[in-house]
Amino acid sequence: MKRRGRSAFRRASCAVVFALAVALVLPLASPAAGVPVLLVYGFQPLQLWQTFAESWSGRSIAEAVRIELDSTHAFYIMPAVDAAHADVIVGNYANSFEPTVRSLRYYAVRLSDEVAWAISTLGVLQVDIVAHSMGSLIARCVIESADVGDGASPADSGSVRTLVTLATPHHGAELALVPLWIGPISDDLRPSSDVLTALDANGLNPRVRYVSMAGETCIGCGMSRDEAACLRECVVQALAWDGSDLVVSMESAWLSGAENTVCVGMNHIDMHCHPALADAVAAVLRGDPAPSVVFASDKLRAAAAFGP
Repeated sequence: MKRRGRSAFRRASCAVVFALAVALVLPLASPAAGVPVLLVYGFQPLQLWQTFAESWSGRSIAEAVRIELDSTHAFYIMPAVDAAHADVIVGNYANSFEPTVRSLRYYAVRLSDEVAWAISTLGVLQVDIVAHSMGSLIARCVIESADVGDGASPADSGSVRTLVTLATPHHGAELALVPLWIGPISDDLRPSSDVLTALDANGLNPRVRYVSMAGETCIGCGMSRDEAACLRECVVQALAWDGSDLVVSMESAWLSGAENTVCVGMNHIDMHCHPALADAVAAVLRGDPAPSVVFASDKLRAAAAFGP
């Protein structure tokens, strides 16, 4: 009886916390700001979204409001400062105090809950998702209804307007990298895994706009005797989609049926914190066509003879 009483008290406490969080968010959220943006990380900490989140919401990340769905699932929202900005939700699908080791399907259920919260609480019809690395595969499980599992339903197919994937191993991670991870997630990330095969079989959701951005960088141009020649070689390699961000190959990041963008001079971490990329993604979310290429520096732009 005591255990049951504590459980009931815990549920009641979570309900109170949730109600208070909603009361804080609703006056701040700005429907005039348009479609909110949900940021989905891969393996990196939440804080690495700071550049994107602050630029798009107009607020400091210190102003983020914590939303607790239950005792194991909390994420954050940064309401738009005005109508020129967007409400930004910093997702957090992993269990509290637990490494990211569970399956893509398990995390997809939790991400689906975050999408549902945004739709019901912010009073919007759709969200945009910007996801990094493995987080994009979780997002695809949600919007493509790829056997989410656990008896849960994925987010309604019409609730996501745009998916921008950054540095994502759509076709699996290299086997040499997978042993660095433990748990079911390592099997899911292998090329031709069951979940990746299901994504391929389902195909892209025709109601969602897809943009896939792939990073490419090399090491050592600054130490080369002929830096300009090295930079030109890096650009040529990137534009041929024959390189990597030092973690994910460009070949794996290419998504057939999506608008694909080359991000020259950006490594895996740059792909969710580089200011030039934040600006490019913001333009995409405003409805602009995805650029074919984004440069990390003026040196790389000059090396490609695209201008000064």
